[in-house]
Order: sequence, then C-alpha cells, then structure tokens
Amino acid sequence: MEHVEGYNLKEIIQIQRGKKFEESVICGFITQLVSSLNYLNDYGVAHRDLKAENVKITKDGLLKLLDFGQAKDDLWSGKSWHTRKVGTITYNAPEQFDALVADRGIATYQADLWSLGVLIYQLCALILPFIDTDE
Repeated sequence: MEHVEGYNLKEIIQIQRGKKFEESVICGFITQLVSSLNYLNDYGVAHRDLKAENVKITKDGLLKLLDFGQAKDDLWSGKSWHTRKVGTITYNAPEQFDALVADRGIATYQADLWSLGVLIYQLCALILPFIDTDE
C-alpha cells in the first residue's frame, strides 16, 4: 500500500481561510477527480465514499483517492456486504438515503458523480452545500 504525503482536500480548504482558489487550481483538481472516477468506472468500481477527507493532494499537486473501504465492484453479484447505508451524509446522493437501494448496491457510479458535484461546489464556495445536522 502506498503512503501518500500531503494534505487532504478538507485540510487544504481550511488552510485557505476563506480565500477562494484560483480558477486554474479548481480546474486542475476537477480534471484529476473526473479522471480518477473515470478510471474506477472503466474497471467497474464505485468508490461510494467520495469526500474531501478521502482526497489527498501530494506536494507535486497530484490528487490521490483514499479509503476504498466502502468501494464496490461489478464482480460482486450478490447483496452488498454492507448492511448499513454507505458514504458520508453530506456527500450522499438522495438515493443513498433509501436503505433498500443502498443495501442492493444500486447507488454506485451515479452516487459517485453526485459526490463529485458536492466536492466541486466545496472547492468553489469553500463550504459544503448541505449541512449535516447530526454533527
């Protein structure tokens, strides 16, 4: 397993202290995120917990996806081994709140795209679009 040095995206956003990222920086992050998700999709893998804490930026500016503990691939033909909802509530797609959908693994690639949208919003606005009232 690779040890990745650097800060996760949540830490980098906090370091900004309200100062917006340059457009080129945001575009670079988005390009790498889309490329990473496309790569996973090509191999039939859904991350299912895409969030700022699971995206690390190296000192060279390379983006690395972390924490594949909730990932699911197309090779798993049965019921998901997760018996609870997966993901992080502030990044979850609406269909992930349906336990039946989440348990069957139906909310996969599309849910990753929703989470990508939340990350893009967070990069641009430096805040999440939704607040988790349970925190």
